[in-house]
Amino acid sequence: MEEQWNIRLLLLEGPTDVNFFVPILKSMYEFREASNEFYNKIPLGRENSEGKPNSLSNPICLIKNGRVLVVFHVGGRDNLARALKLVFYSFDRWEEQFRPKIVGVARDMDTTHDVLEWTKSILRDFSPVNEGDSLLVTLQERRVKVIPFAIGNVMLGHPNIEEKRELELLLTKLANGEGILTKFSRSIEALNSDKGSTLTPKDVMHVLAIAKNFDGDSLSGLYRKFVEGLIRNQYDIFVDVLRESGVMDFLEQLTR
Repeated sequence: MEEQWNIRLLLLEGPTDVNFFVPILKSMYEFREASNEFYNKIPLGRENSEGKPNSLSNPICLIKNGRVLVVFHVGGRDNLARALKLVFYSFDRWEEQFRPKIVGVARDMDTTHDVLEWTKSILRDFSPVNEGDSLLVTLQERRVKVIPFAIGNVMLGHPNIEEKRELELLLTKLANGEGILTKFSRSIEALNSDKGSTLTPKDVMHVLAIAKNFDGDSLSGLYRKFVEGLIRNQYDIFVDVLRESGVMDFLEQLTR
């Protein structure tokens, strides 16, 4: 592989996160699916693990102007730490000219753990050094930048919905900006009453599915459809929430 390729990785918690981020990367950042030659260079993921199970999904390989962005999900938050360490422990499995220079790791926001310090603790065996809101790890005389990101850093202010800082809170805020929470206010109040406590953002996703006439069996499909529709029809509302939550700053660091 030619030396000009600039390799970056993005580690996400699960397939719903993939179906949020990948449409943004394709539609707003103009990445496209890479050809098979790039997939053959990726030594991690289920198809590249020589039959041995690991915590990484099959990769999604995106490309733009010499930058290759490899997206994995890890099958849940509990696997994220193990997957991040795996990336660095297996660094020598990447071809010399196809080794990652940047690793982005995104997880739902946690009120008790700072995402930067959490990432630094996970990578302590590799002696990471702080550089602003990111970390630098030196491996085989190469510096790898690690960019941690906490998803869900927005305020909603709805009396019947819990401010649980996760991807679904972003989507709930976007649904609010589109007028869905107002239109379905009676349904939300009824669900709130039936539950006997405030709804979580994940509860609201069932209201979103009704609003979008979504009849699929996977929330991942709903998230992708919702994001793609917002980019086409409510671009300004979408960008405002991405900026407020820090998503755009994270992706700009990851892709520039």
